[in-house]
Amino acid sequence: MKDARKTAYTALLAIEKHGSFSDLELKRLLTGGEEGEAFVRELVYGVTERKIWLDYELSHFVKRGLHAVKREALVLLRIGAYQLEFMTAVPDYAAISETVELAKKVLPGLSGFVNGVLRAFARGRASIRPNRETLGEKEWLSLTCSCGEALTELLLAQYGSARTEEFLRFALTPAPAEIRVNLLREDAASLPRELASQGFSLTESTVSPRSFAVSGSGLIRTDAYREGRFAIQSAASCAIADLAAPEPGSFVIDTCAAPGGKTMAMAEAMGGKGRVLAMDVSQTRLAFIGKEAKRLGVRNVETLCWDGREEAPELVGKADLVLTDVPCSGLGVIRRKPEIKYRDFAPGLPELLETQRKILASAIRYVRPGGRLCYSTCTINRQENEEQIRVLLKECTDLELLMEKQFWPGTDQTDGFYAALIRKNDREKGALDGRRL
Repeated sequence: MKDARKTAYTALLAIEKHGSFSDLELKRLLTGGEEGEAFVRELVYGVTERKIWLDYELSHFVKRGLHAVKREALVLLRIGAYQLEFMTAVPDYAAISETVELAKKVLPGLSGFVNGVLRAFARGRASIRPNRETLGEKEWLSLTCSCGEALTELLLAQYGSARTEEFLRFALTPAPAEIRVNLLREDAASLPRELASQGFSLTESTVSPRSFAVSGSGLIRTDAYREGRFAIQSAASCAIADLAAPEPGSFVIDTCAAPGGKTMAMAEAMGGKGRVLAMDVSQTRLAFIGKEAKRLGVRNVETLCWDGREEAPELVGKADLVLTDVPCSGLGVIRRKPEIKYRDFAPGLPELLETQRKILASAIRYVRPGGRLCYSTCTINRQENEEQIRVLLKECTDLELLMEKQFWPGTDQTDGFYAALIRKNDREKGALDGRRL
């Protein structure tokens, strides 16, 4: 890559200015496997993950305070500071000189300022030692784990200090690329051997037997990917489909299907037998599901453009299994989308909870007597998880909670997904009034 630092700067500035997601910016800017891409990814994710801590350190070397620093210059300072502190393979002189050269290109009037601050940072950063007792637990964790105070406060209230710190420290570790073996075309033993022979390093997931973490470049350019023998999907996401356990020959509905990872995982587990209906509000995203199904050789998936908050009358009481992976705060995937840590989601939470309840109310209506519903999210917020299920069970007495699982990143070494599996009893003991949920 001709100028990796400039690419990283472009992505970080878009995240800072427009609230873009890091993964989407990287997807827009990178082609896949080009030289220097690993460096770009580490800079973009690293700077975003450590933003609060980097700003705290940099503030000691900017007399006017960071509030007076132009946003473009602040992004450059973070890029330089991250290299100095966390990228041990980059010599200090290179971290400073290359960042200053970038400043000359994108912000020439402030290159001297960037140079001066980074040199002072290199000399003095080791002396910065915040005191945990003086700061207090919330401020300490927010600072040293680089997490917004709103999220830190929520985690402390729900999980306490030790588990909150475990979660936030784990969120600072790199998230690996993960794949799901396509059981229609491959088995979970031979594919890892093949990829390992091509220079990839694979680690079997602890939460799904058909998932592997993969390191190495050019994964999507392999014959195995082109032939549809595996898909890119996080292990926790695949584990949700495993827990749903669809049976061959059954009728399955996925009410919020896009981008379709769980849809395909269920269809593959069914051996291509039966019917999987993938519903989503976006026709564009449904088109991607159709394209992926073709690549994977999945023939028992059909799509329906539908708003999951609205009931589809023709589907009521028809499904053997309904998976409803509702929109959520995404707090369980902050390793992959670190900018989520800094957003104040509280103002929008009531509306989000209401959306989840509406989708859940429609989804449970599609389950036939004796059938099952799997409710899932990619968050660790109990208001969106356990509390939503408690409301559902209270309102509908013909339901039985079979199991629920919160994947905990630190313990399970995966993303923070949640799943609840519910059975609708053959004999109805109560009726669900969706308007009350």
